[in-house]
Amino acid sequence: MADAPKKPKKIKDLKARLGRTIQPSTQGGAIPPPGIAPPPGSVAPPPGGVVAPPGGVVAPPASVAPPFGGVAPSVSPFAPPAPISQQQQQARPSSPADPFGAVSHAPAAREVRLVIDESPVDDAEIGRKSRGKTIILVAAGLLVGLVLGAGVGSMVSDRRLYNQAVVDGKEIFGEVQTASETMTKAQRFIDAAATAARGGPGKAPAVDYQAIEALQGLEKPFAANQFSQRRYKAFTPAAVDGLFEYFNRTNQLWERFGSLAGTTLPEARRTQLNAAAEAAGQMASSQTGCVPMTVENRMFCGLVYVDPPNIVEGQPPPTKLTVRTSRRAPRGFEKEIYTGQPLAENPDSFVILTHTQRSVGVLGEPASAFAEYQRDITQLKALMDGTIEVQGRLETELGAVARLEEIFTL
Repeated sequence: MADAPKKPKKIKDLKARLGRTIQPSTQGGAIPPPGIAPPPGSVAPPPGGVVAPPGGVVAPPASVAPPFGGVAPSVSPFAPPAPISQQQQQARPSSPADPFGAVSHAPAAREVRLVIDESPVDDAEIGRKSRGKTIILVAAGLLVGLVLGAGVGSMVSDRRLYNQAVVDGKEIFGEVQTASETMTKAQRFIDAAATAARGGPGKAPAVDYQAIEALQGLEKPFAANQFSQRRYKAFTPAAVDGLFEYFNRTNQLWERFGSLAGTTLPEARRTQLNAAAEAAGQMASSQTGCVPMTVENRMFCGLVYVDPPNIVEGQPPPTKLTVRTSRRAPRGFEKEIYTGQPLAENPDSFVILTHTQRSVGVLGEPASAFAEYQRDITQLKALMDGTIEVQGRLETELGAVARLEEIFTL
């Protein structure tokens, strides 16, 4: 009997150590249905029942209240856990819930619809579209390449033509300078022939055969195709025009050199020209006129030679002249110079002077051959002087071309 009172003490000590108070009257805590929070002072049961911890220690059942309140369990803490009813198992959530909060609600599922176009697609059509795009891209690339290639090719071609024109310009400039030496000699020979043909004070007109022979011996400075197949891109219009004018004038000069030599250098022609030159000299040095006369009531005029008047410085010109019927006549007759006097009485006492230049066709018949020679020399000199003038302008223009530099090209 003495040992009986000691048992409650041990149980009490055990309760104190466990920190729980067991009330025998409590049969078990009610399990709240799913989705409802447990009442105050109670702890929600862990999902899935109680699992024994490692080492053989079993957790208290779900109906055990916390140590500071609630209903004490009616069973021993060492008793096995109560079985879980079928309703509790159905109410158990499929996934673990938060043991320290309310049950969370899963978000509503969003509806997704897939729209599928079941119309058939032709593989050949897809291939044609792909090939068409490829062809367009390739054609565009080729077109751009052609345009760029044509532009570059045109630029390179223009530069090459320009460089060739510069080279041709320098060569032509050198050829014109070489030709100018020959042209200067030709001009000097023509001037000598023209001076001899004019004559002068105390010097009768004559033919300078030596000068004509020298002209015939000059070599033509330009060949027939001297300026053909040349590039004139770097030339100014004035240079091109001057070059072809100079070339044409040179051809005309050498043609006339040959023609003049053919009409003056043969021996028979020299004899004729010498006689004509003498007659021309006499005509140029002699003054002619006519003496009026009346024959059977008709007025006539007789040709005479007039001696040069005796002019004294400081005195008025003479009003009377001496005339002769021939150049070698020993006797002369004095006549009054006609200035508009009446010719009704004694008309043979006057002399009307002849205009020599307008009478060359008649008075110069014996000198006609020499007159033709003088005309040829005069025209040849005019052509030569004009050619030298063109040559000077041409050398200036070509000199500007010759100073140009070639540009870089591929």
